[in-house]
This record gives sequence, C-alpha cells and structure tokens, in this order.
Amino acid sequence: MIVYAVLLTLTQLIVILLNGAYCHRKFSMCHFQRPHDKNLLKEIFGYMGWNLAGQAMVVLTNQGVTVLVNMFFNVAANAAMGVSNQITHIVSNFVSNFQIAFNPQITKLYVSKETDELIKLANRCSRISSYLVLVFIIPISFQIHNFLTIWLDEYPDYTVEFCIYTLIAIFIDAISAPLWMILASDKNIKKYQTVLTTIYSFNFLGALLALWLGAPPYSVIVVRIFVYMLAVSARLLLVKEKLPMFSINQWLWMTLARTCKIVILPFLLMILLSQIHLNSRFLELILFSGLSFLMVCISIYLFGLDQKERALIKEKVIVKFFHHHNNDR
Repeated sequence: MIVYAVLLTLTQLIVILLNGAYCHRKFSMCHFQRPHDKNLLKEIFGYMGWNLAGQAMVVLTNQGVTVLVNMFFNVAANAAMGVSNQITHIVSNFVSNFQIAFNPQITKLYVSKETDELIKLANRCSRISSYLVLVFIIPISFQIHNFLTIWLDEYPDYTVEFCIYTLIAIFIDAISAPLWMILASDKNIKKYQTVLTTIYSFNFLGALLALWLGAPPYSVIVVRIFVYMLAVSARLLLVKEKLPMFSINQWLWMTLARTCKIVILPFLLMILLSQIHLNSRFLELILFSGLSFLMVCISIYLFGLDQKERALIKEKVIVKFFHHHNNDR
C-alpha cells in the first residue's frame, strides 16, 4: 500500500510537470512573473483560500465517514463501500466530463451579465446531467445482483444498498453542478463556501449519530443524500439571491418533474423483466440492461427533450445515416 501510494503521487506529479512544461512552451502568457497588482493578488488568494476550505471540508467529511464505517463495523462493510465507490466513480466521471464543457460558458455568461442566456444554459445543463445519470442508474439498480455476482462472485453484505444509494446521491449532486458553477463564477465566494461547508459538515455528524443509534452501515449514504438535498436547496436560494430573474420553480420543473416522467416507463419495464429469470446471469445482464438502456433513451427522447432538441437529434441521425450510406456506395 505504501508503494502504491508513492507511485500514485509520482504519477500525479509527472502529469502536473508535463502539463506545466507544455503550457510554458506553447503559450506565451504561461511564464513566471513577479506580480505587481497587490489588490488583484489579494483577490486571487482570497478566492483560492475559500475554495480550498470548502473542498477540504468535503474531503474530510467523506473520508471521515469511511473511518466511521470502519470503526462501527468490520472490514467487510468497508469493502462493500469500496466496491460501490468503484462503480459510482465511473458514472460520476462520465457526467463530470460532460459538465466541464459547460463550465467556461457559464462563467463567461455570468461575467458578461447575459442573465437570460445564463439561466437557460444552467437549466439545460442540469436537465441533461440528470438524463446522463438516469441512463446508468436504472440499468445498474435493477441488474446490480447479476453485475456483482459476475464481477466478484461473492460480494460483501450491504454492497447492493451502498451502490444504489450512492448512485442516488450522485444524481442529486450532478443536477446541482450548474448552480455551483454560477456561484463559483463570482469573485466573492465567502458566503457560498461558508454555507456549503456548514452543510457538508452534517455529513459526518449525521453519519456518526446514525451509526451510534445502531443504523446499518449504508445509512451513512442515506445521510449523504439528505445533505446533498440540503446543499441543492442552499444553492438554489443563493443563485436566486445573485440572479433575481432565476426561477426556482422552473428549475425544479425542468429537472425533477421531467425526471419523474422519464423514469415511469423504464421502471415498469424493469419490474416486469425482474419476474423473468434466464439460465445465464450474463445473458440476463446483457439483455435486460440493454432493454433498460433503450427504454431510458426512448423516454428521454419522448418526455425529456423539447421540440427543437428532438428535431436536432433527428437531423443529426438522418445526416449521419445518409453520409454513412453514401460512403458505403
């Protein structure tokens, strides 16, 4: 483990050095210079300090929860949490990579005070982020037993609960990403980071209370879900404070209400398919997950997209199909 930690650290250092060397060579503005504007420097370090404090609290609470599970239960419970983290890490990274594309646009619109376009973009990003998570949540949730059995053969107790609840937490956190992007675009983030740091501290305190009262190990993720819901509520109010034109009801309708409509058909299908058992777990996983994925995509197309977005998809699909068809000729 020590060797692994050292190698992991060296890998990150090498990546940082290579990125720095590349930017230093390719971009003229990426050179070390002595700062002259002390006020600007003060603002930069102030922003960095509050942002670092917020991120440090998130890391401490999340890692603290892992320590709590290890203190109150055996190693198997911690292993179950570790397995769920590996699965959900893939989903989280996929959604995060999509959201990175929106971040510069949101910052640009906020700085240029193009409020209408900013709100439209934030709502669209929240909505599409929820769709991306749903594409994973529904197939994984209904096929989690087959998936874990094929992957691990025998998996620790509570692994299923850890996986499902963590995916729900990722969903809640993902839809609020555009909100924190808006708030982080302002140079004064003291109030935002103070509020969020206080809220995230309840993750550790709530988990400690739940485990002390005798709750099962996955209750720490249930606590995290409620903390994330509280964080979303705080972000909505803070965005409303900065952008009075922002409509909380519209955001809720475009993300949560549409999500509920999208989930209905795939949920009913998976309940029906769960009554069918094939001779092969692998065949069940591939077939039923594929059907679930297809049904989620159809539901998103029918109930999650507006008329312009559906027309755009049709156009792209038709153009790609005919382009491929002509190439084959």
